[in-house]
Amino acid sequence: MAQGQGRNCSSLRIAAIVLMQMQRNSFCFCLQFLFWVASCRTVASGQEVPRVLREEVSARMADLAAQGIHQYYSLDFEGGMRSFEIMLKEFPNHPAGYLCMAGLIEAKMIMERQNEDEEEMYEYLEKSLKLCQAEIQAGRKASGYFFQGGALGYRGLHKWRRKEHLGAFRDGTAGVRSLKMAVKLDPQLHDAFYGLGLYEYYKAKYSKTFSFIPFIRDTREEGIKMLMQCMEKGLFSAAAARVALMRIFLEEGRMEEAEKIGDWVVDAYPLYWDAHVLKASVFRERDQPREAIPFLEQAIRVLEERLPTNVYDRIRLQFELAGLYEELEESQQAVNLYRSVVEDTSSGDPDTVRDINAFKRKASHRLRSLGFVPGSE
Repeated sequence: MAQGQGRNCSSLRIAAIVLMQMQRNSFCFCLQFLFWVASCRTVASGQEVPRVLREEVSARMADLAAQGIHQYYSLDFEGGMRSFEIMLKEFPNHPAGYLCMAGLIEAKMIMERQNEDEEEMYEYLEKSLKLCQAEIQAGRKASGYFFQGGALGYRGLHKWRRKEHLGAFRDGTAGVRSLKMAVKLDPQLHDAFYGLGLYEYYKAKYSKTFSFIPFIRDTREEGIKMLMQCMEKGLFSAAAARVALMRIFLEEGRMEEAEKIGDWVVDAYPLYWDAHVLKASVFRERDQPREAIPFLEQAIRVLEERLPTNVYDRIRLQFELAGLYEELEESQQAVNLYRSVVEDTSSGDPDTVRDINAFKRKASHRLRSLGFVPGSE
């Protein structure tokens, strides 16, 4: 293989790893670029605002973006879409509204584990990409490259979920290049360091898995510093950076830092179920199953009440919760939860059904270990 081809393949493999991690952080990732749009609302607070915001983004657009963010975190998807529809109507020639709408639709599909709105999402993305090119050609390059990086990131993430891996790799690497160009043109785009920080952290972490990828230095700490910069100086992407850092600190074994961030996120966004799962993970790593239980129970309640189509995550968490009760030797609670997994009749796409059935088999095995034979009652 030619040297250039080898480097290109290595970059594509790294992009694949980052896309997988971005899917895990999808609740944050799908709106990181929307956060940036709203930044000009903080001018009065004395924070330093990116140059492109001062020049190109109106307070009205910022208000609509901030409203959509709040509705997103409240799992009010319809409200968020109404906010972005107004944004599209009032700013039809700016890429931000189209990108915000695409990101919200993608986040909704991921949370609900469905792809019914895929065509609509792609239409918004393609429109946003065309307007990004118009921004670049008009000399508003930092803005154009920033939103282009976001649009390519969304498209790559969705292709990855659809198992279109080669296309996902290409969009992922192109998106990172666009983000780097935007930051080079305007270093005050602190919110861009969310995506770049994830990239630097995970490319270093997972390059060790691929011994055939040469010359990848350890940039994990650099990635963490980028995310910290975004958390501290980002104007609307601070929450996204917090959740990403919480997950990373868990992976790095930095429990005190993970818990501190988790407290903030759970208090600020009580319906943000994934944050409750991460907070439970902190206690599990500390061998404190009793303290982990309320957070898993809250996550399950949110899924049952607000995201009923996300059957997989509900069953996954019920299985994990049963394991905590079993660890505490509260067998009846564990049996009840394992039974709820085994007896669940929910359906879904083939991949979801396969994954659910895997948990059902595991739950059946645990029930037998506890002396309960499924179907005996």
